Amino acid sequence: MKEIKTKSGLVLTIDENILDDMELFDAVAELQDGNGMMIPKVVSKVCGDQKKAVYDHCRAEDGRVPVQAVTEIVSEIFEALNAKNS
Repeated sequence: MKEIKTKSGLVLTIDENILDDMELFDAVAELQDGNGMMIPKVVSKVCGDQKKAVYDHCRAEDGRVPVQAVTEIVSEIFEALNAKNS
């Protein structure tokens, strides 16, 4: 497990082995092919039971959870995990 602190201050504990998950790989591949509907699945696979904490952290004053804010956090998680594997 790796503790990751995002630029916005959210601290998450992520399983470093998540990058070795074919279902995550499939979901990311679909995202890269333009299927934005896979974002929730990627967040669930990467963050697990911390998904609600991610959404709450990103929640705007009007109650919405901006997609861009969530995808930025997931990108930061991937960057942190990939830095370890470099």
